[in-house]
Amino acid sequence: MSADNFSRSGRQLHKMQLRVLLMAASGILITALLAGLSTVWPFYRAAHQNIANLTQISVEAQAQALHNQLGRYQDMAQQFTSRTEIRRRLSAYAEGKTDLPTLQAYTLPRLQDAMRQAPAALGLIRFGPNGEEIVRLGTVPDQFQRNTDHPSDYPYQLHYLPDGTVLVQSCAPILNDSGIPIGMDVVFFDARLLLNLFDDNGWLNSAGIQLQDTQGLHEIFRQNGVFSIRPLATVPATDHQEHFLLFSAPLNNGTWQLTLNLPDTYFKDQITGLLLWPTLVIFSLAVGGALLVALGMRPLLQRLSRQSLQLRESEQYLRQAASVFRFAREAILITDPDFNIIETNPAFTDVTGHSAVRLKGQSLRTLLVEREELDKKIGKVQEELTSTGSWEGEVHYQRADGRNMVALQTISAVHHNDGKLVRYIHIFNDITEKQQAAEVIQHLALHDELTGLPNRVCLEQYLGRILAERDAASPMLAILFLDLDRFKEVNDTLGHQAGDELLKIVTSRLQASVRADDLLARLGGDEFILVLNPVHEADNAARVAAHIVQALAEPFHIHNTNTRIGVSIGIALCPHHGSTIDSLINAADSAMYQAKQGGRNTWRFAPRHVS
Repeated sequence: MSADNFSRSGRQLHKMQLRVLLMAASGILITALLAGLSTVWPFYRAAHQNIANLTQISVEAQAQALHNQLGRYQDMAQQFTSRTEIRRRLSAYAEGKTDLPTLQAYTLPRLQDAMRQAPAALGLIRFGPNGEEIVRLGTVPDQFQRNTDHPSDYPYQLHYLPDGTVLVQSCAPILNDSGIPIGMDVVFFDARLLLNLFDDNGWLNSAGIQLQDTQGLHEIFRQNGVFSIRPLATVPATDHQEHFLLFSAPLNNGTWQLTLNLPDTYFKDQITGLLLWPTLVIFSLAVGGALLVALGMRPLLQRLSRQSLQLRESEQYLRQAASVFRFAREAILITDPDFNIIETNPAFTDVTGHSAVRLKGQSLRTLLVEREELDKKIGKVQEELTSTGSWEGEVHYQRADGRNMVALQTISAVHHNDGKLVRYIHIFNDITEKQQAAEVIQHLALHDELTGLPNRVCLEQYLGRILAERDAASPMLAILFLDLDRFKEVNDTLGHQAGDELLKIVTSRLQASVRADDLLARLGGDEFILVLNPVHEADNAARVAAHIVQALAEPFHIHNTNTRIGVSIGIALCPHHGSTIDSLINAADSAMYQAKQGGRNTWRFAPRHVS
C-alpha cells in the first residue's frame, strides 16, 4: 500500500474513530440525560402536588381561623341578647305592659355598659318586635340589611365607612322566656381582628386574597406592611389565567369563602429549589460518563464489551442517585416491602432526631406511636398500596427525644419491570404545629375568655351529647342555674376590673365545690350553669346547691376591700322537668327567679311543669 493510500486510509480510519467516539459519547450523554429526566419528572409532579396539598391545608387552616373569629363575633352578639333583665323589659314592651320611651331609658345605659365590656363591638342597633328601632349606639353604617332569614346563623356581611373603618355585621335574635322572638340586635364589630389573622403568614405576600360574604366579594391586600380589605365588584380577569392556581376553602356552610390566587412561579420556585442539586448531580455524572466512555474506546474493538458494561453501570448509578433526593427538604425514607428501613435522607434525621445509621435495617413500625392498633392500620395501608400503588394520610411518629409528631405522609410503591414489588418510598412533612394551633383555636371557640370555663356553645354540645345517650334506665341529671346576687353593686362601686376579678374568684370557689366529672359553664355576665351527672337523688343536687350558697357567702377580698355577694340557684332535674336542652335550662332559670323572689342567696327546685 502506497504512502498516500496508507495516509488516506489512516485519515479515513481516524475520521471513523472520531465519528464512532462522537456517536458513542453523544449516545451516552443523551441516554444519561433521558434517564435523569425520567427519574426527575415523576418527582417534579409529586413535589408539585405535595406543595399544592400543603398550600390547600394552609388555606383551610386560615379559613378555620377566620371562621372561629367570625364565630366569636356571633357569640358576642348573642351575649348582648342574653342579659336577662333587659330582655324581660323588652318582653314586657312586646306584651304592651310598658311604653317605648320607658324601655329606651332603661335599655340605653345598660347596653352602653355592655358595649364598654366588648371593645371589639363598635356599634349596635336594637330592634323591637315590630322592627322598630329601640337603641342605636356607637359606629353604624348609614345603610344595612338585617338577616331576617337566619339571624343567628353567622355574621352577615362587611360594611365600609367613609373614614376607612371596616365593620362586620352580626344579627342575633332576642327571645323571651318561652323562646319566642321579640326583637333583634344588629351588632357591628371591628374587622381588624379578622385582618390580623393574616399578619404572621409571609407566604401570603405573593398571593391574591379574596373573601366572599353573603353580599359580595372583597379583596384582602397588604399595604405598608399591614393587611387591609376593600370591596371587589367582580372577580378580576387576567390575560394569562393559566399562570395562576386557585385555592379556596369555605368558612362555614358556604356563605363565606376564602380564595387565594397563587402565581405558578411560586410553585416553580419551590420545586426548583428541590431539584437543583439532584439535576446538577445527574448532569455532572452524565458528562463525566460520556468523557470516560470517549477516552476508554481506544481501541474500539478491544474495549467494546467493557464500555457496554460501563454504560449499564453508569445508568444504574444515575437512577439510584436520582431516586435518593438527598437534598430534598421533605423527609424521605426508603423501605423494603416489609417496611424495613433501607435508607433515609438528612431531612428525616432533622425532623425526627433519629440517626440514619441506627435506623438502617430496623422496622418502620418501631417509630410509630399507635402500636396498639398498628397491625390493623398497616394492613389497611398495604391493601391500598396493592390496589392503587400509593397511599396518603396522617401518621403519628415518635421522635428520638420521646415527643410525638404528626406527619402528612405519602407512600409510593416501586416495582421492577416484571411487576415485582421491590420497595416503598415514603415522603412526609411535619404538621404537628398546625394541628396544635388548630386545637388552641378550637379551645378558644368553646371556652369563656375571662374565666376559662366552657361557654354556652360547649355547654350545649355537652348536654346534646349526654341527653342523646340517655335511655329509660339512665339515672337523673341536674341542671343548676346560678345567678350572682349584688354583683352589679360591685361593678358600680369598685369598677368593672374588680368585677372581672370577682368572677375569677367565684369560678375558683365553684370549681372547688363540685366533682371533677361535673360541668361548670359560664353563660355570660354573672350567670353560670352547673351540670351534675349522674344524680341518684334530688337531695344530692340540693346539698350541692346549699354548699355553693355557703361557699359564696364568705367575703371576697377585692382591691383591698372586703365585699359580700350571694347566689340564687334554680335546680331542674332530667327527666322530671324536661328532656331537652332548652326545657331544662328554662326550668332551672325559672326556679332561680323563684329563689331571688324568696329572699336571694338560696336555692329552689323547678316546678313539675314549666312552660
